[in-house]
Amino acid sequence: MSIREVLYSKITPEKDLRVNAVERKGGMISEFFRIFKTRFIDLVLINLIFLVFLIPFFVIFFWLVPGLVNAINADLNLMGNIGLGYPGLNTDTTNAEYMVLEVFEFAFLLTIPCFTFAGLGASGLFFCARNFMWEANVKTLKHFFRGIKLHWWKFIIIFTLLGGFVALFAYLIIMQLEFIVLKTAAWWSYLVIVICALLALAVFVFFVNLCPLVVHYKFSFKDLIKNASILSVTTPLADLIVVIATALLFLSFISFMSFIIIIFMGFVGFSFYALMYTALAQAKYDGIITPLYEQKLNPNKKTFAVKDENKNKNKNNLSAKYNNSKKGNGGTEKAVADKDLSVKDSDKENVNIQPNKNNSINKNKNQNYRPPYKKKKKPTQQPSNNSVENDDSMKIEITNNQSNDNK
Repeated sequence: MSIREVLYSKITPEKDLRVNAVERKGGMISEFFRIFKTRFIDLVLINLIFLVFLIPFFVIFFWLVPGLVNAINADLNLMGNIGLGYPGLNTDTTNAEYMVLEVFEFAFLLTIPCFTFAGLGASGLFFCARNFMWEANVKTLKHFFRGIKLHWWKFIIIFTLLGGFVALFAYLIIMQLEFIVLKTAAWWSYLVIVICALLALAVFVFFVNLCPLVVHYKFSFKDLIKNASILSVTTPLADLIVVIATALLFLSFISFMSFIIIIFMGFVGFSFYALMYTALAQAKYDGIITPLYEQKLNPNKKTFAVKDENKNKNKNNLSAKYNNSKKGNGGTEKAVADKDLSVKDSDKENVNIQPNKNNSINKNKNQNYRPPYKKKKKPTQQPSNNSVENDDSMKIEITNNQSNDNK
């Protein structure tokens, strides 16, 4: 078994919460764009509601941080050593950069309770996105707050953990940047930044797989963590699409793109990404968890993993038979024996039944067995159009033949 099959065997399969499965006309990406187009107004409304739960972030990064940065710039002389009449020192610029980094370090620590509050809105957001993918009749406000009622505590825990990871990685990266600004950084400072960035990316992929899983299934929290971890590792292509699509948000650091991205995220962006994450997660569930659950109900049913294993076994059996057939009669007899061993149980039953039929036929022959009557063709007599007459003539012919046999 491959590593992927071993990991799949560790998944806890369960039936999702939908009542009726929807027949898909295309792939999940095409379904995503179709639903985004048909439910655009609802997605805009859900996005505007979700923005209410992001107000603490706006307060921190659009009011608190700019205010502190402006206060730092006002207290320091940043015009030093550029010409006559500007008595400032280079250390003032270094201190300003260091203090700005300290401000961001403090701001990211404040985001932990902000993530907790945003988790409430995320429970309604992903609940509505799931219903859109299931073609349910969604009443926007009602379903949004129903999702909060059903899943609020799980999303509060998940987003609090997410905020803790964000604050931790931000603290470690900003600390190394402070060393770089003070010119005291060693080579391992850059290594720490790269490692933290990769770990942050892995944590992001994990939480993207975890959030849709909460609203799709009724798992325990332990099974949620386990299944989300396995899906994050075994589906790199879908995770790559998620990373690339989310990385486009960093274009906001480009001056002429920042305004467009801010308008997009404020208008429909968060609903867009929640629906995209849900669509990709649904593709994983239909291809992995659902077959495993069907195998759980019917152990005799073969899943994708079992089929791949049987293909490899068949290839090995064919190669062994081919090699044995080259060795002459002994090899041929061994190949035939292997062929008999490779027969399925249902085929073995058929093979065992066949000699019994022959034996019964031989016994009947010894007991004056008479083969069934076969009607002889009469080339001179034209068939009649009356079906009743044909049936009578057939009966007469049969009785005559039987009387001849008796004689």
